[in-house]
Amino acid sequence: MDVPSGITVRFLDLSGCEGYFSGSGNPILTNVDVPGPVGLDFICKNIIVPAGGVFLKYGSYILVSSSVVGITTITNTIVKVEPVIPEAQVFLGVSNIPVSANIDVELVQICQRPCV
Repeated sequence: MDVPSGITVRFLDLSGCEGYFSGSGNPILTNVDVPGPVGLDFICKNIIVPAGGVFLKYGSYILVSSSVVGITTITNTIVKVEPVIPEAQVFLGVSNIPVSANIDVELVQICQRPCV
């Protein structure tokens, strides 16, 4: 996950996965502000995916602040899938990797009374 400059997020739950700051390997803590720009890596270990099945994991975070004028994008990319025990599994590979999902962030201000 790439959090751009001017954006601060706070992770509430990593859904049993591990989160690390890219490059340093320092862990991501929940309920702590994480200001961008920063790259984050998430690792979900010992996941069982049945043949023909899917894997869904829902971590949660909140947007704490944005100082960006206009729209900026948080990019989420899955870059690899590795078998837990390669010699004991038949791994047929994974299609469509790498794959990205983008979240556009736009700071919106709404006047409570008509703006003058």
